[in-house]
Amino acid sequence: MSNYNKFLFVVVVLLQCSFNYGEAIIIDASFENITLPVAETPSSAQIEFPAIKKKEGYSICLSFKAYIDWRTMGGFNHYLALELNGRSLGKETEKNMLRLLNRGSFMHTSLGRFDKDWWQVTNDKSRLLMFFGTGKGEIDKRVLTSRSEGYNYILDISDAVNYIVYGTDLKIVTAKPNTLNIHNMLLKKNIPNYKRKGLVVEEIKVLYLPDTTVSKWRDINTKKSQKVSEANE
Repeated sequence: MSNYNKFLFVVVVLLQCSFNYGEAIIIDASFENITLPVAETPSSAQIEFPAIKKKEGYSICLSFKAYIDWRTMGGFNHYLALELNGRSLGKETEKNMLRLLNRGSFMHTSLGRFDKDWWQVTNDKSRLLMFFGTGKGEIDKRVLTSRSEGYNYILDISDAVNYIVYGTDLKIVTAKPNTLNIHNMLLKKNIPNYKRKGLVVEEIKVLYLPDTTVSKWRDINTKKSQKVSEANE
């Protein structure tokens, strides 16, 4: 094994984690928070993490907190674009399964006709819906589903990551690192007087999540929150 491969092997250390994602196992949580300003053209950042060892019974997921910095909560639109290893991450995986977990396919609101798909494709680039807010506390009160997720997102990226490939002698053959490009698609022309941070991405983690949990979170019932629905009656 080369020194480089030894390094990758050491980096991909599995740490048990007991946060909101239950029986998850963190692969990498060493990423710095990212702030992408609102500019004339999309602003971008890039992060890397090692090739991943396949683990039976688990999917590979990307979790993070993201929002458009605003003085108070309110408003939402599709402003986050992600590319992993040159591939645009969109609504569905290669197996036509929902990529975004624990939120359902659509976001339901008290406005009815303004119910939104979490994803939108513009100029052949998939974009994920972001909330305007402080990143703390409640999201827009008009949102009736998956409110407990707040500004947190978790995506199944099992179909797009680079895996460690072993030979017949169980030695590592290839271990190509993963490259994630993050883009802020909110432009100055859309919000000319904006003077705040822009798109903020925090608490980035790559993790193993049990396949049973992934399946459960794809099939969640997106019924409107009883408390919020009553408040709007």
